[in-house]
Amino acid sequence: MKTAVLGVTLFLSCLPFAGCLPSGDKPEKEGLDGTSSVEKPVRVDSSAEEQGGSVAAEVAVPGFRGPPRFESRVASGELPPVEERLPENPLVVTPFDRPGTYGGSIRRAVIADIADYTAAFKTLNENLMVYDRAPPFQIRSNLAESYEFEPDGRSVTLRLRRGIRWSDGTPFTVDDILFWYNDVILDEEARNNPIFPSRWMNGGEPVTLEELDPLTLRISSPRPMGMILDTLSYERIAIPKHLFAPVHPRYNPDATYEGFRDHTTPARLTLEPGTPSLSAWVPVSWTRGQRVIFERNPYYWKVDTLGNQLPYADTFEVGVVPSIDLIALKFINGEIDLIGHYRFPKVYQALKFEEKRGGFSVRLGEPFPNTALFLNWDAERPALREAFRNRDVRIALSQALNRSEISEIVYQGLLTSTGDYTSFDPEHARTLLDRAGYRDGDGDGVRELLDGSRFELTIDGYSDSEIPDICQLIAPRWNEIGVKTHLRIAMQEIITPRRINGEFEVTFYNPPSDLLISSEKVAITGSNEPFWHRNALDEGPDWLRELTVLINQAKETVDRDKRLEQLARIQNLHAKNIPFIPLGETRWIWAAGNRLGNLPSQISTADYFRNWPWTIFHEQVYVRE
Repeated sequence: MKTAVLGVTLFLSCLPFAGCLPSGDKPEKEGLDGTSSVEKPVRVDSSAEEQGGSVAAEVAVPGFRGPPRFESRVASGELPPVEERLPENPLVVTPFDRPGTYGGSIRRAVIADIADYTAAFKTLNENLMVYDRAPPFQIRSNLAESYEFEPDGRSVTLRLRRGIRWSDGTPFTVDDILFWYNDVILDEEARNNPIFPSRWMNGGEPVTLEELDPLTLRISSPRPMGMILDTLSYERIAIPKHLFAPVHPRYNPDATYEGFRDHTTPARLTLEPGTPSLSAWVPVSWTRGQRVIFERNPYYWKVDTLGNQLPYADTFEVGVVPSIDLIALKFINGEIDLIGHYRFPKVYQALKFEEKRGGFSVRLGEPFPNTALFLNWDAERPALREAFRNRDVRIALSQALNRSEISEIVYQGLLTSTGDYTSFDPEHARTLLDRAGYRDGDGDGVRELLDGSRFELTIDGYSDSEIPDICQLIAPRWNEIGVKTHLRIAMQEIITPRRINGEFEVTFYNPPSDLLISSEKVAITGSNEPFWHRNALDEGPDWLRELTVLINQAKETVDRDKRLEQLARIQNLHAKNIPFIPLGETRWIWAAGNRLGNLPSQISTADYFRNWPWTIFHEQVYVRE
């Protein structure tokens, strides 16, 4: 058995919200915080230390060991030995508490498999880069073992770990990345989302990806790319070309784009058995609407500090449970090991009560932006569209909300509201509506829009969440100020397409936790963006155009202090004009069964970068039993 000696070198930090380009000596190879995967150290220069760099000691891995589950397959020749399944330079993960033991299953639950595929995706996805598990959330290497920026920040070259394979044994190369980017993301007929992802835009144009050799990728742009490492930490970066090129019209004249899109829906890429993966587990069984079972990937490219190939758990099971309340009940009964992907405000007290009996622990994450009410600035009714584009109307709708009431009744007191226009002031709301010309001329209790029709609107919301309860508190408040409010509460499969297609009037949706990485939610990043003002390119107000310019400038900025200044201007401009109505910040509730080991005592929550929750890296979680 061969011996691997791996080290950790300096990493020049790029914060998620205030990134900067590395300067001075670059690391040859890097590892996740708590991981080590470097073959030679580099010196620490002063500029690196000022930017938050860190140095870790070398880690000696005595040898590599595979899970017992594969021993018979190795003995029969079906699988090569673990040394040949791992890359030359595997990523070494330092567990939270201790090296774990092999075997068992991690059990999770979702309320829908297809509509909520992201729950599993965010847990299983592997990116070229990745965020740390703890503040200040530095960006570390992952599938890429090293990178180097050009001094002007307009180009970055990344080197993949040599020997990484897809779960079917096929080598992972830059060609898989280029197929995903050039033949899917850049091809509007091939990608399932009609909107081009703004994080791949820089200076108003898509960045360019090119292959220097099978393991070396160059990303370039005419403008400095201050956010590119964040982008590389965000989402899927490749799909297996050897599987999907035969069904792509560019490679097969008999193929159709409709067929290709059907093969590559996000849900199928994540959940479909037989789809090669780079994740710790691969799907082997999918009973739609009931359960997805994943089994360990024999070619997974991470090991622990003892050289044990990860993951520890043999299987990862995702059950489909139709409501959040039932998920919580199953967790309390010991049928689920971890909950935390969804907000559980209604069951928090019940969880805390049951926690006293032992068997699991309940924790609160740090505050994060809660769901918001997005108004459709391009609503089908022109008069309603005009109302939503009026700042006084938006402020009035916000100040008519009793957020303290929502916090106590729905969120067990965990919702906090700060910032402009969040105070409960229905009298001022009425004054603003009067001033804007929206009055109740006929005395029926409902104001009229400027065309004389009734000022009424419909709120869309998911039925399988706390949204119905919130709506029951919002509707009376808006009715009281003369805005007749209707509710459309339905499953995600119905509400989500309405939002994507711009068919809503008011809809609940998560606000961006990062105004730069999710700028398509707040800025004019494309012809149909933001989704709440699809005509903004032609009809957007001056302040929105100014905000878009500022965001584009911030994305190009490589100086951290300057970017912070730009972000402050962006946030102030956004808050002043209140394009959508925030509820406030809440605490994410999560709970873990005691049968699992290597779970963090604290978490930080975000909707991106390996959520469920963010700081749990499931490959190093083990089953104690």
